[in-house]
Amino acid sequence: MKKIAIVIDEMSIGGIPKACVDFANQLKDYCTVVLLMKRDDGPMMSGLSKEITVKLIQTPGFKPTIKKLKKERNYIKLIKYMLQYIILTRFSNRWVKANELTAKTYGIYEDDAYDCVITYHGMSISQLLTSLYGVKAAKKIAWIHGDHPFEGIHKTDVNSVYRKFDRIFCVSPSLCVRFLSDFPDLANTVESYKNLLLPQRIRKLAEEKITEEFDSKVINITTVGRVSKEKGQEMIPHVIKILKDRGLKVFWYIVGDGNDLNRIKEISRECGVEDSINFVGSKSNPYPYMKMCDIYVQPSYTEGFCLTVCEAAILGKSIVLTEIAAVAEILENEKTAIFVKPNANSISDGIEKVLLHPEIKNNLMRNISDLDLSNSQEIEKLLRII
Repeated sequence: MKKIAIVIDEMSIGGIPKACVDFANQLKDYCTVVLLMKRDDGPMMSGLSKEITVKLIQTPGFKPTIKKLKKERNYIKLIKYMLQYIILTRFSNRWVKANELTAKTYGIYEDDAYDCVITYHGMSISQLLTSLYGVKAAKKIAWIHGDHPFEGIHKTDVNSVYRKFDRIFCVSPSLCVRFLSDFPDLANTVESYKNLLLPQRIRKLAEEKITEEFDSKVINITTVGRVSKEKGQEMIPHVIKILKDRGLKVFWYIVGDGNDLNRIKEISRECGVEDSINFVGSKSNPYPYMKMCDIYVQPSYTEGFCLTVCEAAILGKSIVLTEIAAVAEILENEKTAIFVKPNANSISDGIEKVLLHPEIKNNLMRNISDLDLSNSQEIEKLLRII
């Protein structure tokens, strides 16, 4: 049986850790799976199969590399490394190259050898370098879940890192296009690989009891995801105000946490709608909040593969979402969801359309029940490589 290592830093609540758990649990039926992590105490760890081994590793930095070279009495290599590192960081701001130099100089630090190593968070330079230089494996694969956050860094240096991988999987065809617009010479390496979804498990978890009681006298709306600028939750207070001005009483559950949370709370106070929002916080099981709502809304400005929208679809919800290319590959406007522009007025119009036209809502729910969103067949793409 093939032995596969998956590099991921931690298992906090979020789309990438959740997708990684589901992916690893599926992969274990075909291979021996080992997770290489910096921390193993995250809340998503509870969903990981006991058949999967977890090993803790620490990516070596500048000081550990110096210490290792001194211990080896390799003073020529030590002097060369220090000079190169100083030039790259202090004189040219080439941090990707500097980190790659460190990883390459330190070398292998994971004891076991593997048939394949996967960097599951392929937008993280440190995790990419761990797979390339810290783990001995016949094949190297990177997983891309969203637009790469490498602004201000030399793109040619990032491209140089990606070129060393045998395969790069993007979680949707549209993300492949966006990725290749930045790295066009990687066309022969990049392929789409949609995230695995487990419909039976999602429906079972949705039955769990929650402390909140949904008021049937108002329209309950749920949004799940990291609370950050690109997810678009900043528009929610404005949407609530618009709907109230139109005579529609709504209550919104925002499930998630993030660096934009306090700003959105402030916007809700400015709009005078703070009593119409419940900032639920992060939940390892958000599905009861999806199941209990009347409408699921995803106001994102951009997505790689919108996992939460697919999960809401599995639960048979009426969905209003912004025109995200990755979701347009799965759902169809006016048939399985209502697509809107990424602004408060358009989102309000979409919600109102569902609420005031029962035939539209019923049609959406009927059509969405026919979709197969499991993506279980995608694993064949990986098995061909390894």
